[in-house]
Amino acid sequence: MRLPQIIRLAGILALWFTACSRPDLELDVLARVGDRIITTQDFLFRAEYTPRPAYCRTNTPVSKTIILNSLIGEKLLSLAGDTIRLPAVVEATLQGRKEQAMRAWLYHRHGTRAVRVDSAAIGQLADLMGRTYRLHYLSLPSDTAALWVLDQTLNRHRTLADLYAEAYPGDTVPTKIIRWEDLNTRGLRDTLYSVPWHQGAILGPLVTGDQRYLVLEVAGWTERLAVTESQRQERWETARRYLEDQAAQRAYESFAGEIMSGHRLEFQPETFFRMARRAQKLYLRSAQEKQQALQQSLWNLDAELQPPPSVQDLPEVGAEEIFFTLDGEPWTVGRYRELIRTHPLVFRSKNIPAGHFAEEFRDAVADLIRDYFLTQAAYREGLDRHPSVVQNEAMWRDFYRAQWMKASLRQRKDPKLSDLRFFTAVIDSLQERYSDQIEIDVSKFNQLSITGIPMMVTEQYAPYPVVTPSFPQLTDDHRLNYGRRMNP
Repeated sequence: MRLPQIIRLAGILALWFTACSRPDLELDVLARVGDRIITTQDFLFRAEYTPRPAYCRTNTPVSKTIILNSLIGEKLLSLAGDTIRLPAVVEATLQGRKEQAMRAWLYHRHGTRAVRVDSAAIGQLADLMGRTYRLHYLSLPSDTAALWVLDQTLNRHRTLADLYAEAYPGDTVPTKIIRWEDLNTRGLRDTLYSVPWHQGAILGPLVTGDQRYLVLEVAGWTERLAVTESQRQERWETARRYLEDQAAQRAYESFAGEIMSGHRLEFQPETFFRMARRAQKLYLRSAQEKQQALQQSLWNLDAELQPPPSVQDLPEVGAEEIFFTLDGEPWTVGRYRELIRTHPLVFRSKNIPAGHFAEEFRDAVADLIRDYFLTQAAYREGLDRHPSVVQNEAMWRDFYRAQWMKASLRQRKDPKLSDLRFFTAVIDSLQERYSDQIEIDVSKFNQLSITGIPMMVTEQYAPYPVVTPSFPQLTDDHRLNYGRRMNP
């Protein structure tokens, strides 16, 4: 099969680029702990894009100082455990996160930074964004059925209401009210808001995540005008960002198409279907299991390192068996498994019907190979040495090492003490021990402002969807009575 050229990259670390307004210059250092640094961006990400405990959830000097002390405490634990050798699974995760960040910067270079959007297009979208559509729709099981509906509506001038009444006498055609803000899928948003549709316009078919085919009819719309200057400016900026993101994706698709041109992936059928059956057992977990995994990851990202559900009831696939050939070169099951240690499979659909899993599995493996080539391109461009990539890997490495230190120290804890009281004392002692190696840019710190809204930010369609490590619950101390000022 030909490798896919459509890049389903949902802006991996998009928030990172927003924070890094000057991505090719030096990092904005907020604090130094030995040879480690905490950037302003690190502080904001750890404070705002993962839930933090109630004792430091406000935008007050006390909460901000607790957050900084907690981040410095994590660095101190990592520094104290510098000789710890992290498990192989963690090292694989760190490599995977680094390479994900490298591909994100590759996207930034060849997508985001390479495009400009016409102001007339921005203006048209900003006007259309005020529309609230009333849509009639049919959800159909196949493309054949969808094409029949299009023939009936476009060539025979029948409405969706006519067709629905014929199929279900006495019932009314399904109707949906849609605003720009309600849409989180690019396909429907692009379809509805690309041109000023007239009443009666037939749109589609659009393929949904559960492999249904939607045909839409514009039954009417209302306009929500942007009256004030701030409203007009907000709409303009939203339209500009959206169109720039679209243009960036097209530019990156073109770049990736050149990278992947001529490569060919051929599956070994018998091995493929055995691998697909095993993968289906692994990945189609129950909704309850997925919810439990999410809840665990809110405060403990060790959840990412746990092995998947057991597949002992299925026949093993030998590591030396040929899974596929890539450009004529055989890839064994073992080599494939080595690759997914650093790049877990990413499925294009969130909800995969059991009958479609083999197809989705094939596409996920093809996307894995696509990223394999893009990662090689990122290495060729030296993005493994990009300051933000290096710092992102260091942040995650310090997080994991601090987690291992925390687990080791907890074994010595008096059961009568709470974790917070115990680790506050540990961090106090480390602050004193390493005080001469700690520098803080107090002036920069005092200017920072944070939100009090609990959030957990994840990236869709990414091997590692959790954007930032969980908040380090190490101390509730709100004093800066250690270290020295940076640039006094």
